[in-house]
Amino acid sequence: LSQAVILQALLNPRCASEKAQAIDLLKKRFEKVKFILNKNEPRYRSHFIALPFNSGYFVCLSLLHREPEMVRKLLIEKYSTGVMVSDHLIRVSYSSVPDKLLENLFENIYNACCDLQAD
Repeated sequence: LSQAVILQALLNPRCASEKAQAIDLLKKRFEKVKFILNKNEPRYRSHFIALPFNSGYFVCLSLLHREPEMVRKLLIEKYSTGVMVSDHLIRVSYSSVPDKLLENLFENIYNACCDLQAD
């Protein structure tokens, strides 16, 4: 049954255009995140480095002086920003973040790192 439902969805004439729109949206977010990280790299470099990434879903940040879990907790408590921690990295899933909030997302991470350095 599930395969039949998926097949019908894929055969729908709107499927190709909706897929193209989703790909375009993810590409724009990817390009904006790359732009934000490049533009702010001199400031951000004092606290984190973005690892190479090539998709419109997520980017991993390597923190230079802070424990990722401490930053994650502060981001939730003070900045209402959620990220994932994996090993020694912060994983930022930006694929569902509205375009207008992407810059704020990375500024929150930077500010949380600054806050912890001041302590």
